[in-house]
Amino acid sequence: FLRKYIPGFEDSHLARLASEWGQRFTRRVFGAGTLTPSDTMSGKKWSDVIGLSPMRKVVPEDEQKYKWPAYEIPYTIMVPQKAEGFLVASGKSVSTDPPGMLRGMSRCMVLGHAGGVGAALSAKAGIPPSKAPIAEVQRELLAQGAYLGEPERLRELGLS
Repeated sequence: FLRKYIPGFEDSHLARLASEWGQRFTRRVFGAGTLTPSDTMSGKKWSDVIGLSPMRKVVPEDEQKYKWPAYEIPYTIMVPQKAEGFLVASGKSVSTDPPGMLRGMSRCMVLGHAGGVGAALSAKAGIPPSKAPIAEVQRELLAQGAYLGEPERLRELGLS
């Protein structure tokens, strides 16, 4: 098709063909907050926690490399710094350093759930998602079955 219809491709040839598109991360935002590996390893607590990432699986051959504790995911990584009126809820695109840190399925589910709740509550109140009252978002997430931590942590957040 390219050789026949696109000028400049007359002498082109196929060098490689991927059997599967393996996009690991793509465009992303710089958020009001940024999640880093040191945050995850230190167990940093976020006042705007919207879910927890599950623990990584331990691989016996290299336990230290893959043994990570569960860690909190903050709402602010979904809130763009320089754009108003929307949230980014893709694990490949939220504000993390390095990029794509939350691209796993379970983390994307946490982000999608929180993004939907944040957007819905913001729309209902007529305010941008960046101004969503985080305690209200957290309460709604809990009401819908999200896990934001153990009872002691929920008390620290004023949610129990």
